[in-house]
Amino acid sequence: MAITKLIPLANKLPLATSGSAISEIIHAWSDYKKTVEVEATKRTSIDAWRDTRLADIQAKKDLLELYLKETFKERAGMIQGFFDTLDKGIEKGDDQLINHSMTAILNIANQSPLAQAKEIMLAMHDPNVQSIEI
Repeated sequence: MAITKLIPLANKLPLATSGSAISEIIHAWSDYKKTVEVEATKRTSIDAWRDTRLADIQAKKDLLELYLKETFKERAGMIQGFFDTLDKGIEKGDDQLINHSMTAILNIANQSPLAQAKEIMLAMHDPNVQSIEI
């Protein structure tokens, strides 16, 4: 309907109805602004939660990465030392030294740093754990 057709109709409305319409528009606008504020607050809360979770994930990732790096470095050094000892045992023909070296290498190989990492990750999620020994 064209605006020119509405003007004559508006002139026929009682003033009280016009005031009521304006009041409803103001009330609707006020409700809209409150909703915008509430939703903005919710978004801010969600953003803060997300940032906290991402920081927590990053910290756990950094700890796990450092743990695995250091564990594998330590294991590599130990294994290399036992291989050096194995070489000496072979050179000397020392069966006991060969046996001890092979046993030590196999013991290290049988220990899984990933299983230990799993235990650390579980401890990190346990609220009853006060500290984690690495």
